[in-house]
Parts: sequence; structure tokens; C-alpha cells
Amino acid sequence: MHKLISKVTNQFSDLAAEAGGKGCAKKDLNEQQSLFKDLVEFLEGGVAPETSTKVGGAYIQTTTWCQMMGRLQSLE
Repeated sequence: MHKLISKVTNQFSDLAAEAGGKGCAKKDLNEQQSLFKDLVEFLEGGVAPETSTKVGGAYIQTTTWCQMMGRLQSLE
């Protein structure tokens, strides 16, 4: 299991550092890099993401991957 986590962590690290392709919006690239960096932090140290997103006049906070992904899907 440790080998698998190490392999996945290395792949996420590579993806976090990867340059955007032709036609890739800079904002999308920054979000992708940030997500992969968060995934690497989680796999290496168990650090869960903590985010706060402003929707209308209120903030929605997430402290788990499940919450964060659910909120992102509902915003699309």
C-alpha cells in the first residue's frame, strides 16, 4: 500500500508542476495546480483541505475532501 501511495503522490506532484497546454486558461491551470498540491499534502501528511467560498453574501466552508468536491460540483 505504501508503494501505491508513493507512486500516486509522485504523479500528483508532477501534475502540480506541469505547465498548461495550448489553449489552457491560466485560471484553470492555477486551480489544477492548487488541487494537486492539496492532494499531495493530504497523501504525505493527512492534511485535509480547508476552503471558504463566497456565495452571494455568505461563505461556505469545507473541511473534508467530500465536502469540497460536493460544493464544487454544485457550483458547476
